Amino acid sequence: MNKKISVVLASLLVYGCSVSFSQRPLPYVQEKKEFAVDDVVGTWKWFCGSVVTIKNNGDVKAVWADGRSEDAKYEKIGDNKYRFNWGHNEWIDILKLKQQGNMLEGVNQKGDKITANRISRGEVIDKNKPAKKAGSSDAFYLKFLKSIEGPYAYRPYENGYHKGVITVLEKDEKGVPKVYQWKNEAGVFWKLYPTENDFILKTDNSNPYFNENRHLQFILAADKKGDLLPKPLAYMFGGNVFWFEK
Repeated sequence: MNKKISVVLASLLVYGCSVSFSQRPLPYVQEKKEFAVDDVVGTWKWFCGSVVTIKNNGDVKAVWADGRSEDAKYEKIGDNKYRFNWGHNEWIDILKLKQQGNMLEGVNQKGDKITANRISRGEVIDKNKPAKKAGSSDAFYLKFLKSIEGPYAYRPYENGYHKGVITVLEKDEKGVPKVYQWKNEAGVFWKLYPTENDFILKTDNSNPYFNENRHLQFILAADKKGDLLPKPLAYMFGGNVFWFEK
């Protein structure tokens, strides 16, 4: 008998003993995951133009620039796969996370294609993080800091608390804003500061809502290709969207 064949047969007999090939379990290969399966939490730009906020507790809220809004619930139904039930189940979207967790794609109950692009992740903001040091930000972030001054409004507008202006109070030696002020038409105002969390401004105890809401999370504008621009589309505060009107 050929020596190579004898060695192979001997190895198989020692390894298998009395267990046949059909009885041996196949080796377990873990499915490669590109991102966390719970990464759907955050803020998204939906295909229809709305800004959608997805929370850990399953709540979903879509807000349009004209003030319309729609609530939904979501549940995880598989690896990186989710069901969104809008309103009273009028619309049901089955979507899957793609592109390293930066895109949702799928269909509704009628088979229409649904897509969404991530604006921000649902990260916990550390209120104790210090402000960015002058000159430590990249060019994109510096452009953003210089672009956010202007009027913002919640829609539909109902009272003076729904509209106001962000202005620059102080700049560093390089002309980069380091202290802002928000003042609404009701005359209430407080200070805002850049943070280490890009596109988030923190407040201080001059903010009357400081115990509940301490940050403004900005939503960036995008060009026709979907690439983000260093200027605001809106900001979120206490679950409400204030749209940039400049």
